[in-house]
Amino acid sequence: MHLWKDWALIVCYSTVAAGIVSMLLPKGKNGTTGRVAVSMFILCTLIKPLQTIQNDFTHQLKESDISTQKWYEELQEDSDDLAYSLAESHILKLIQTHFETLEIPTIQLDVEFLMEDDEPELSIEILLSDEHRQQESMLRDLLIQNYGATTVHFIWQEDK
Repeated sequence: MHLWKDWALIVCYSTVAAGIVSMLLPKGKNGTTGRVAVSMFILCTLIKPLQTIQNDFTHQLKESDISTQKWYEELQEDSDDLAYSLAESHILKLIQTHFETLEIPTIQLDVEFLMEDDEPELSIEILLSDEHRQQESMLRDLLIQNYGATTVHFIWQEDK
């Protein structure tokens, strides 16, 4: 908006100055060259600021593209984080329910997606009572096959 205001002001001043110069020019053949020069002056004052406005607009557009790209990348990262968080929460509930049906109470259960080479890997850490230690192999296979776990770590708590 500021650029358009400045441009209009320059055009007005240039037109007034050109009008004054045109009145001072002699009539007839001798003044024709002067009037052409004055017309060219007015034309240049009309066009030159538009070029500046276009350059400024192009610069703003490039800056806008850069900020839009940064915004998009941040949005993508935030949505990925949210998706992984929701998936972790859902898998956690499924595992807890599955272990309840097997009558194996979990003392503590952590599920986390880790990014390895741009591929998510599911890591599961479980704290169980020592009385279920003999089922470790079966439980590990269950977590790998049913939930796609890539890493399963058991922690055993001795019974009191």
